[in-house]
Amino acid sequence: NKRKKMFKIISALVIMMSLSLNSAFAAAHSKGDLSKEQYIAKAVSEGKDAAEAEKTFDGLDANKDGVLSSTEQK
Repeated sequence: NKRKKMFKIISALVIMMSLSLNSAFAAAHSKGDLSKEQYIAKAVSEGKDAAEAEKTFDGLDANKDGVLSSTEQK
């Protein structure tokens, strides 16, 4: 029963992440830009901590618009 409940929770999270990434992708300003959600998801998929990735993103986002331009990514 616990496994079924955990499976449902994980499935729901995966669906929510997919929807979030799709909307975040559409919200990015141009092709090379990364939204905060995209940046964190990419970092997590590479094995990094989500909270640490968020801190890194916040430090890189110079104009605080929630999107990393190609210039801010360098």
